[in-house]
Amino acid sequence: SEDGFWDKRGFYQHVTDTRVFGVEANADKVGLGAVAAVGTAIGAQWLAKEQGFTAIAHEAFTASLLHDVGKLLLFAVMASLRKKPDVKVNPSNDFILEVLDNFHSEYGYMLLKTWNLPENYCVVARDHHQETQDTDHVLLLMVRLVNMACHKIGIGLKHEPDVILAATPEANAMGISEITLANLEIKLECSQLLA
Repeated sequence: SEDGFWDKRGFYQHVTDTRVFGVEANADKVGLGAVAAVGTAIGAQWLAKEQGFTAIAHEAFTASLLHDVGKLLLFAVMASLRKKPDVKVNPSNDFILEVLDNFHSEYGYMLLKTWNLPENYCVVARDHHQETQDTDHVLLLMVRLVNMACHKIGIGLKHEPDVILAATPEANAMGISEITLANLEIKLECSQLLA
């Protein structure tokens, strides 16, 4: 686009220029999204190694880091619109969160496809909130599970403490023990010390 959201360099410039996000009240949401992506990446890489998927540990890290890139894209687009003098847009925080929740997967998928990234990363970005999963797509299962673990312990924009990781289809499909899941939560909590 003319704003440069779809090319890698233009996108990077938009998301690293904190002034483009405008209202400082939303800076915490951008930061929490980044913290969640890093936490998910660290957790997925650890889980891949722990479960014997060492060959895809780096892929798990990268896919997790990119799984919510659509949120950054949407946030940058909304902030850019807010900066235009001829556009009077001042969405509420609830509206912003609703847009991020409902559209980040689709736009993240399109962005990664535009960047010609491997299909695995694109599919993870698109499908990481889909209820029905291909139990053979270990990378997707891993990212989904670690993302849920982040939500369980309150890393990122959501806090869902009632999630029972051992009861998830992802944990069952990968045969992950409750001890490993408890260790994953500890790993994620420790990863926040790095953030």
